[in-house]
Amino acid sequence: MGGAQETGGAPARRDVPGEGVPPRPSALDRTIRFCIENKLVVVLALGAVVAWGILSAPFDWRIEGVERDPVPVDAIPDIGENQQIVFTDRTSRTRSPTRLRRRSKACRR
Repeated sequence: MGGAQETGGAPARRDVPGEGVPPRPSALDRTIRFCIENKLVVVLALGAVVAWGILSAPFDWRIEGVERDPVPVDAIPDIGENQQIVFTDRTSRTRSPTRLRRRSKACRR
């Protein structure tokens, strides 16, 4: 006979969590389960990521047997004022420091 008559109630609904089929585990639950069940794979993957990080680090580490060409990194931003140097030719000597001093003394009198 049917399942509803044997238990004496309504048949289990499949669209309501907790009734009938258990809910599917989340992606985080499946990832944690995979890591627990496959420790060797996790350790090998972690070792590969650490090795790749050491090889691509921008520091000039001297590691035997490993050829490296680190990229120079400038971590200090240039926040100074923008300045330009302008070179000009002085055609006249009227603004020399000596003349300016003499002129300023004359103005004080």
